[in-house]
Amino acid sequence: MEVLSSVTGELAEQLWDLYLGAFSPLAALAAARHLLTREELDAELVDPRIDKIVGFAEDGGPVGFFTRTRDASAVPWISGDAYRIRFPEQAATGRLYFLPILAIAPEFQGRGHGVRLVERAFAEPAAAGAVVAWDVAGANAEVQHIVARVVAIAHRLRPARLQVVDIQTYYVLDFADPDDGLVVLSGDPRVVALDDGDNQMTGLDVNVSASESGTAESGGAGRA
Repeated sequence: MEVLSSVTGELAEQLWDLYLGAFSPLAALAAARHLLTREELDAELVDPRIDKIVGFAEDGGPVGFFTRTRDASAVPWISGDAYRIRFPEQAATGRLYFLPILAIAPEFQGRGHGVRLVERAFAEPAAAGAVVAWDVAGANAEVQHIVARVVAIAHRLRPARLQVVDIQTYYVLDFADPDDGLVVLSGDPRVVALDDGDNQMTGLDVNVSASESGTAESGGAGRA
């Protein structure tokens, strides 16, 4: 296993193939884009701000890799401000880590390689008493198992407390199948319906009122 500051050439080709094998299934499952382009991955592989932690098989080929950084600006989809506000002391002292990519080749999963990669990725932050942030797509069928395994392995290095920082939920409003005016939030513990009295939508921070002409006014819209 090696920690590399830059990866190019044949190893970069191998990591791209490995990455595609690990993340391609999410392209058709997750509402958010989780699959980087080749150019985006190559940019991370040569960025010296990002550690590339690579595990190798006996034949010398990679079995998996994690990326790790303390610079949130190196990862475009991370909001550094959100973490700095939550963890100001760690941010000020260089003890706030991010793991943008955790990838194990499908053919090597369940053979202990992921355990060793997690141990290596978390060893430095654990020794420093740092905060480590990573994310797992909710569409990943193994999400609970993945999180539980990572936490269990990291906890052996040093006891830690798991926190959920944020949840992004994607909704659709299907006008082709209105279901008699009911709005059902699939997979969400809240089920919202239009009230017969004043047509006020309950359960969400949004009020919807319908006029006689059929137009509607909303209390807010956009990504949240």
